[in-house]
Amino acid sequence: MMAQSMVYYLLVSIIVAYVAGHVLPAGTPYLQVFRVVGTVSWLAYGFGVVPESIWFSRPWSSTFKQIFDALLYGLVTAGTFGWRWPH
Repeated sequence: MMAQSMVYYLLVSIIVAYVAGHVLPAGTPYLQVFRVVGTVSWLAYGFGVVPESIWFSRPWSSTFKQIFDALLYGLVTAGTFGWRWPH
């Protein structure tokens, strides 16, 4: 399961890189890269679980915890992209 999680995070990062590469040119300031990548990665990591609470009675507390975890993953992803963005 750990390997599957790592593959999932890698795929999300590849898709986020694709979006960021088309939206942000080289030399974009760190905070702008952080904002765009953070938003896209937070959505990708966390908001797919919301319909499970709406339609399948998954506890909302569990959903909110997963969205918070996704926020942390999104912040780490955004920081990494902002740090490594080409100048």
